Amino acid sequence: MEIYATQSAIANLWSLLKKLLSGELGTFANGIAAISVEPPQVPKAGVGLHVTIARYTQQLTTAIDQWQVVLVQRDRSFEGIAKLDSAIAKMRKTFPLTREVIMPYQEGFNFQVNYLIPAYKTFTATVLPVNL
Repeated sequence: MEIYATQSAIANLWSLLKKLLSGELGTFANGIAAISVEPPQVPKAGVGLHVTIARYTQQLTTAIDQWQVVLVQRDRSFEGIAKLDSAIAKMRKTFPLTREVIMPYQEGFNFQVNYLIPAYKTFTATVLPVNL
């Protein structure tokens, strides 16, 4: 399997995550869907679930580059936690070879889940499971 870290791969991953998590995504302060690629700077914080994709891959082994994707839930209500739980379930189904780290809850901090996803040449809708 070829591994790539290109702009088109970032765009494909961004599109796939936006489609996959469309029901769970929050919004930035300017009203657009809260999914971004860093750097550059992330828009001002909004409400709900925010997804950040690192622009540059990480190489944890000599064979595979990996994208870092971070989910941050700013909504601590029951509905917000339910959306985070739904997003986690979708990520697990869609990216089964992913490393997932759920950060422990701390008072005053947002809920956060970190993923390392293998950086394949393309991400397409065919990766999505049928029953979402």
